[in-house]
Amino acid sequence: MFKTRVEKFCLFFDPWFTLFKFKPKHSDTEYGIGWLPLGGYVKIAGMIDESMDTEQMKQPMQPWEFRAKPAWQRLLIMVGGVLFNFLLALFIYSMILFTWGDEYIPVQKAPLGMDFNETAKAIGFRDAIS
Repeated sequence: MFKTRVEKFCLFFDPWFTLFKFKPKHSDTEYGIGWLPLGGYVKIAGMIDESMDTEQMKQPMQPWEFRAKPAWQRLLIMVGGVLFNFLLALFIYSMILFTWGDEYIPVQKAPLGMDFNETAKAIGFRDAIS
């Protein structure tokens, strides 16, 4: 939307090696699949960690880099990543509940009340029979 280049798009993390890499001919983005299934990441051009990438900091800013964008665009880019992660988690959780969720029974409709095991009773829970 703001014409910011993405250098790398990776599904899952790839600390030491990548299971699969692909870079289309007329693209600046490298796509990959990592081996550690804990998330993923996007490396945006110009989003620099000053402690690690000192060479890129010395070069002049390019118009497609993250650091060249106004503050409101940088904020929207970062909020977009967080928002997508939240919506994806909500979708995955909804699909898990849809597939394996149990039927909900309100306490008022439970004819025998609550029935706790011995461990729960030991810490103070009591069976409630209506």
